[in-house]
Amino acid sequence: MPMIRRCLALALVLLPLAACVPGGAPRTIPPDADRDVFLTLVASISDGGKPRAALAYLDDYLGRYPDDARARLLKAEALTRTGNLTGAAMLYHALPLVPEARAGLARVAALQGQWRAAVTQFAAAYADMPSDPRLLNDYGYALLMTGQPEQAHTLLARAHELQPEDQRIRANYLLAAARAGRDADVDKTLAALKPGERRRLEAFLRNGPPLTPTLLERQKDSATPRPPLPGPDAARMLEGNEEGAP
Repeated sequence: MPMIRRCLALALVLLPLAACVPGGAPRTIPPDADRDVFLTLVASISDGGKPRAALAYLDDYLGRYPDDARARLLKAEALTRTGNLTGAAMLYHALPLVPEARAGLARVAALQGQWRAAVTQFAAAYADMPSDPRLLNDYGYALLMTGQPEQAHTLLARAHELQPEDQRIRANYLLAAARAGRDADVDKTLAALKPGERRRLEAFLRNGPPLTPTLLERQKDSATPRPPLPGPDAARMLEGNEEGAP
């Protein structure tokens, strides 16, 4: 009960202020006992589409606790979401290579179009986080963008099972299923959706943006190249960025 009361009190302080940053970071640093709750709420602000607001809180917090590894990780994630990939990479490299930091470096690499490097980092993170839907989504999408649709389908199917209502995961899962030739999976998933969303995803699968250079190079080297299939850009399809799903 005391923990619930502290959480509610911090929520009342933080959430109304999230809309009025970055005019200046509010001084809402809690006592030591509430630091975990505070960072959880700041993470929810970033996850909820306000990474710049989260950065204001985190900069203020790190001014008092500069060695807090969780806060530094949250800041790197927020920087990635705002497009500051250089700043995010610097922070991730300064952190111990925990799975979350490896996954963060993988997302930075993916957003820079370095898909093979992203796959390597995602694979290292996946060894310790095999049931994280966000990681499964991003790792699966990176596999898809390096021409590995079957492996991508396996991971994205698991992510879709864990979070069936997540639109971004669903779109990536359908894209992987289509590229892997799993037409029955595509039809079954689309049939369960409301008509408006079904039409939107059908159009997405049919008319998506062109392939990335990575996949085009793989097709050029192949003895029997296949025609290009649609592939959305990374900023829209990786988890946790400000851009939404298709």
